[in-house]
Amino acid sequence: MIDVAIVGCGHMGARHASVVARDPNCRLAFCVDIVPDRARVLTQRFGGRALEQVPEGVDAVVVATPTTSHCAVSGPLLQRGLWCLVEKPLADSAVKAATLGSPRLVVGHVERFNPAIRAAGSMRPRYVEARREAPPTGRSEDIDVVLDLMIHDLDLVLHWAEPGATIEVVDAVGIGDPVDTASVRLRTSDGLTATLVASRVAAERARWIHAFEPGRYTTLDMLAGTAHRGGVALSGDDDRDALTAQWDAFRDAVTGVDGGQVPMVGGTAGIRAVHLAEQICQKIWDNGHR
Repeated sequence: MIDVAIVGCGHMGARHASVVARDPNCRLAFCVDIVPDRARVLTQRFGGRALEQVPEGVDAVVVATPTTSHCAVSGPLLQRGLWCLVEKPLADSAVKAATLGSPRLVVGHVERFNPAIRAAGSMRPRYVEARREAPPTGRSEDIDVVLDLMIHDLDLVLHWAEPGATIEVVDAVGIGDPVDTASVRLRTSDGLTATLVASRVAAERARWIHAFEPGRYTTLDMLAGTAHRGGVALSGDDDRDALTAQWDAFRDAVTGVDGGQVPMVGGTAGIRAVHLAEQICQKIWDNGHR
């Protein structure tokens, strides 16, 4: 049994708290927020004590605060030797993200655990086309759409590239201030080309990926959590949602299952995604931000 603290009791904090509270191997011990009432609301729903700081005696922490505060919140916790699952993006700049290097750091790039991705299995696509759109929510307004939404697909592209591959081509345009819609074209040193579109001012939600490999074509519906290859539906390993699957992997790392290996998205991958997002944002400005 591990004791868990949730830091940041807003929308994502509540979703994480629900997952932790359902896990029989964990105890949601503390809900932490600088606004005491937010923490109290979560404890009334899921248990634990409401506090304004993470006390001693916890085993793991989920950091679901605004992106601009990730470093200030996570840094001291990692220095205390705690396991931290930090919501994506890891930070709002690559320089800040690089300060959080730790073997106990895990980044919440939850789409790696999407049922569609799990059903598709190992892939090494040569061309990726992705669209990720959502209506305005009023959340994550401290960052632009590249860090807010597109970061998921940037992480997947980097994951699908060959180990050691670098980004050779970045071209991007964006609209809004902060940028609410962005279109990006990438090419890696190993020949993977990606065309990505993200918007958080769309009329409705859409999250899909088309991945082309030599001899096969995979379509991923990230909202439905389904995958098709050659017109045939691919079956997943289980019926867990992405957030639960991510939590299970994180918990297993904390407790030492499978040798205590860090789950799929460690600090290095989180830093790379932020660095690429930063390159894209700079290119948007270079190309005449509208």
